Parts: sequence; structure tokens; C-alpha cells
Amino acid sequence: MGWIVVMLIVFLIAAIVEIIKGIGSSIGNSIKNAQYRREIKKIGKHLAEENEKYRQEYEQQRIEKERKRQEQLARDEMRKRETEALIERIRREEAERLEKIRREEAERLERLSRAGMPKIDQMPGQTFEIYMSTILQKTGYNDVTITPQSNDYGIDIIAYRNGIKYGVQCKRSASKIGNSAIQEVVGGLAYYNCNTGIVVTNNYFTQNAIDLAKANKVQLWNRDILANLINSLNNQNVAENNNESSKASDYMKIITERIVPYIDKMDEQQFIKFCDPILQTVFSSVSVPNYPNGFHLIATNDKNENVGIICINNNEITENDVENASIIMNKNRVNKAIIVSYSNINQNIIDKARSCNIVVWDQKALIGAIFRMFCEADEAVSNCVTELFS
Repeated sequence: MGWIVVMLIVFLIAAIVEIIKGIGSSIGNSIKNAQYRREIKKIGKHLAEENEKYRQEYEQQRIEKERKRQEQLARDEMRKRETEALIERIRREEAERLEKIRREEAERLERLSRAGMPKIDQMPGQTFEIYMSTILQKTGYNDVTITPQSNDYGIDIIAYRNGIKYGVQCKRSASKIGNSAIQEVVGGLAYYNCNTGIVVTNNYFTQNAIDLAKANKVQLWNRDILANLINSLNNQNVAENNNESSKASDYMKIITERIVPYIDKMDEQQFIKFCDPILQTVFSSVSVPNYPNGFHLIATNDKNENVGIICINNNEITENDVENASIIMNKNRVNKAIIVSYSNINQNIIDKARSCNIVVWDQKALIGAIFRMFCEADEAVSNCVTELFS
């Protein structure tokens, strides 16, 4: 019986011990669970903080990217506006440039029209030479003389200004003037002992001609320069400018159709009287000698030098005529003389006369002087001359 009680007591104690162990284990588990929960909570908090940090960084990156994108869009928009503004400015400047070119071209054509260039374009070459001799006189050139029509050695007109002797070639052409004209003038300058040369045309010059002229110091008067010169002479008067070349053509028609046919019929005295007013358009004064001295007329040039005039009509000039003129010059102590004739003169005669300081007026030169007389005379005088030879 006692044994059973002991066993019960032992069993009871063992049970109590197990209970106590279970309670201790439960308490330990609770403590561990609490620690675990704290760790998990701590880890969760840390993860939440890290997640928030990453979220904030991501948001900042997103905001930065958006800011850069907006800035890029703004720059693109600015470049677009600048490009559009540049295109508009270029378009406006190009339109203004084209308008300026159009306006300048219209003004140039208007100046050409006022100068009568379309009618000058229709002039025969000889008429253009005579017309230019008149223009040169009006612009201050002195002792303007037209060279012989044949064998002129590239020089159509001789003129003086401020002590300089000019050799002028006139080119009335439908196309641009090339090197050959410059070469002809350069050769003619030496032949006529001129200081400088001028080539004048109703057209323009090629670039090669311009370069060659610059190298040889030859002046070039192109279509625009000639038009400006004519317009300046006429004080920008539109009506007068438009009539200038028309009058030239009319005068030449009168000269060739009404006057020239009568010259061949004149005797010596009539021819002398005929030459007197014509020479007065070239020289300061012209008079009949007070006593017979071999000259038909005595003229005075701008240098106050006496020039003896011999008029020969109906006969071709010979070397004897030149020699006789030279003898008369020496006899009267005159340094210069002119032989006026309406015939075509041989180049050898012209060269011989030049060697004796004698200028020969042939048919071309005489017609040029008659033309100048018409241009310089007033309307009443022109009408009287026209009626005289009608």
C-alpha cells in the first residue's frame, strides 16, 4: 500500500515537473515569439523605410527626367521658333533683294529710255561716231575731230581735255564688245600719239575686254555710262533726253538727203562760204584773211593758236596739195593747218599731211562738223538751213 502511495507521489511529482516544464517552455516560446515579432517589426520598418527611400529616389528621378524633358521640349520649341524666324527673315531679305534688283533694273531701263538708247541702237555706225563727237564737245572736250572713215587705225575721234589727248573708238553694236576693240585702240593710240584711249559703246563689254582695258589704262564707256552721261547733259529732262537721238537721226537724214547732194555742185567760193559756219562750231573764231596769203580762212582754237584753212572741192587731194599747204604754213608762220575736202582721201595723203602738222577733213569729218552745227544751232537756225537746201 505504501508502495503505491510512493508511486503515486512520484508520478504526481513527475507530472508536476512536466507541467512546470510545459509552462516554462510556453513562457520561453512566448518570449521568443515576442522577440521574433519585434525583429520582424524592425525588419518591416526597415524595409518600409528602404522602400520609401527608393520610392522618393525614384520620384526624384522621375521629376528630374520630366524636368529635363520639359527643358528639351522648350529648347526644341525655341529652336523651332528661331528657325522659323530665320527662315522668315531670309525670305523677307530675299524678297527685299529681289525687289531692289527689280526696282534698280526698272530705274536703269527708265534711264536708258530717257537717254534715247533704243534709238541710238538703230543708228548706223557713222552716225553714232558723229553723235559721240557732239556728246564729247558738250562734256568739255576740245578740238574734237573725226578721223578718216577708212584706215582709221582703231581711232574714230580725236579730242582734248585738260591738256590730255584722247583717242576714242565708237562701237555701235548689238552684242557685247570683246578684246579686239581694246587691241585696236591700243594700237591707234601710238599711231595718233594720244595719251589715253576711250572705247564707247551702246552695249556692254566682256570680262576679258574689261581686264585688257584695265591693263592698258583704256577707259570703257558702256551702255549705262553713256546713258547717264546723256541724261546729265540734259539735266534729267525726260522730253529732251527722249528727243536727243531722234533729232540726231533727223539731222543726219536732212544732211544726207538735202545738203550732201548740193556740195558736189558748189564751186570753190561757194564751198568756202559753206565751210565758214561749219568751222565756227569747232573753233573759237573763223574769218577771211585780210590779205591773200594762200589760206581761204583763218581760225583760232581754244589755245589762241591760228590755224590756216584750205578748202578744196570737186577734186581729190594730192601730195602736191599737202606740199603747197606746208609751204603756205611756213610762209605765214602758222604751225597748224586744215585741208577741208568732201572727197574720200587716200591714207598715204593723210599720213603725209600729219607729218607736216596738217589735219585733213575728208567726207566723214565734214559731215560730222555739219551734224554738230545742226545740234548746236537753235531751232530757227536749223529750220533756215533746212529750207536753204530743200
